[in-house]
Amino acid sequence: MRSCPATASGSVPEALRLALAIAGKDIRAELRSRTALLSAVVFAALVLVVFNFARDPTALSATDLAPSVLWVTFALAAMVALNRAFTIEREHGALDGLLLAPVPRGALFAGKLLANLAFVGAVELVTLPLFVLFFNVDLTAALSNGVSAAAMAATTGHADLVDYLVAHGAPTLDLAPPEAFTAAVLAADRASLSRLLTGHPGLAATMRAERPALITWAAACGSAAAAELLAELGFDVNAKGRTDMPSDQPWQTALHKAAEDGNLELARTLLRLGADPNIRDQRFGATPLGWARHFGQQELIDLLEPLTAD
Repeated sequence: MRSCPATASGSVPEALRLALAIAGKDIRAELRSRTALLSAVVFAALVLVVFNFARDPTALSATDLAPSVLWVTFALAAMVALNRAFTIEREHGALDGLLLAPVPRGALFAGKLLANLAFVGAVELVTLPLFVLFFNVDLTAALSNGVSAAAMAATTGHADLVDYLVAHGAPTLDLAPPEAFTAAVLAADRASLSRLLTGHPGLAATMRAERPALITWAAACGSAAAAELLAELGFDVNAKGRTDMPSDQPWQTALHKAAEDGNLELARTLLRLGADPNIRDQRFGATPLGWARHFGQQELIDLLEPLTAD
């Protein structure tokens, strides 16, 4: 079956409106019956109980087992919720009727995706407190590598999450100078950075050697202010790193990430700081303009086309 031609090529706002309408319909139906949510929550609770009492405490500690149990519980509970959601649609030919509606298939998929993400999120919200209760997990404790959740949030550019964790019982941050440097620049906290560099004059040079692509991660965080601060400290604006995780593996530049995200402010800042619009990423051999075209970022295409040689 094909979608109605009049809507198959509709605008993005219209497709989004239709997707939200479909998601709203599914959420309202679930709120009336609560069958998918209740079955998934009960199933998740049973899985946690079974794992908790079946574990041999002399063979494996709760701390070691807890992460795998949590993800197994999430995955199985999500499957229960998804199966129930589509079972309801198949009853009385409702799914066939939905497919015959003059709605683009992409909007149907997006609506179903949004609704089921909401279902799974609700299941996780209920499951997590039970998980903490059964496995005696301290969410503010340090990870297995000794790094606390708050410290990891600070050094990956999530200052708002640090404030939340500290407000809910996590210990106040006491970072070593390299980690404090990273946290300060990603938060674009010039005052803290100035105090830190006054006490450790050679720290910026050390960090340029140890984290040469930190400016790429600043771009992944979407922070033009952090990128500008790092450039002022001598970091190479054309350095290549990963943007899916904080790593100096030479994949792409900060300008590539700005093009991917459609971050016009960041792209303009990087170009002003000397970013090369003709540089190619390591994996695909594409310029930032190529990335903007691939991800459909028209504002970045308009910005980069006059500056790119290809």
